[in-house]
Amino acid sequence: MASKQLPKGCRLVTAISISKNDKYVVAADAAEKIECHVFKIDGPSKAIATVVINAKVMHLAWSPHDENVFACGGDKHMNVCTLDGDKITMKKGSGGGGVVPSSYAVSWVNDPARSSSIISAGADGKVHHWDSAKIAKSYAIGKGSVKSVVC
Repeated sequence: MASKQLPKGCRLVTAISISKNDKYVVAADAAEKIECHVFKIDGPSKAIATVVINAKVMHLAWSPHDENVFACGGDKHMNVCTLDGDKITMKKGSGGGGVVPSSYAVSWVNDPARSSSIISAGADGKVHHWDSAKIAKSYAIGKGSVKSVVC
């Protein structure tokens, strides 16, 4: 993979993920707007698409079911982003009572029958099961934050 260059004004990378077929890499930066930038691995050094997240991104994960879909988790958010050519649409996650817990990590459920299912590690001490960017169920793990999940 050739080197990639974040746009001018970016500060540092807070999360990175490579799609399952090694077609794309997505990187989140900690600039003022906080954005996710998608690059073609075999493409130019500049991003092909960018989406504004506006909240610190702690983790990124590409869907194992759709190479154009990734999830990002972080400060009071879990979002599902879809790449369509040079544009990214973002569906904000919604939690119970309108509150979205901070997500330290996100992981897609690797089951084609559950292609919209995501698990997140919550700062609230819970593991959250998301379905179509909405919390379907939460599991209390213990006191303190859950820092990692994998499926």
